[in-house]
Amino acid sequence: MIYRIKLINHGILFILVSLLLFACTGQTGSRNRANPKDTTDYSNHERNKAELEKLLAQDNERLEARFFEDIETAQELKKLENENLLQQAFTEENLRKIQQELQDYPQFKGESVMLYGSLHFFLSDGLRIIAEVQDPGIPKNVDKYEYRDGKWMQNGPVKLRDANLNGELIPMNKIDFALAHKVVKHAEDKTRDA
Repeated sequence: MIYRIKLINHGILFILVSLLLFACTGQTGSRNRANPKDTTDYSNHERNKAELEKLLAQDNERLEARFFEDIETAQELKKLENENLLQQAFTEENLRKIQQELQDYPQFKGESVMLYGSLHFFLSDGLRIIAEVQDPGIPKNVDKYEYRDGKWMQNGPVKLRDANLNGELIPMNKIDFALAHKVVKHAEDKTRDA
């Protein structure tokens, strides 16, 4: 009979132990059960087998615990990495660059970008910005643009309540995206002081 134990360490599966019954005596043929030495060997073998199984179970538990600790450590490192990347992306300089990238979007080349409503900045899963922008080709339409993973993408039309956009449009060149950084910094400072 063969016993296998899975060793999970960094996703690799190993066969840890192969234990063959009757390996203690080295005999493969028939046994003389009347011989007391054979019974002693057999009971020693059973005791050794039980101790080995207990040790292997303990090792397996330790390895599983280590595996889950490694997963937790990797998750913590990923979180720190994301926070670091977010700190690098959410700078005044980078926010101005992102604003310029929206202005340079092919659809707006040579046009004044008109924002509808408000800008939304999300910082939970990396930097994400949502802007609703008037379509320069069809001024009664508004499209949603999303900045994610380092680039702007058009994200479909916006359903409007009113076809009259005049009072709700703001020229993008009158807004500085970097103000979002200052607002967040101010809020962080206030929370620290409290």
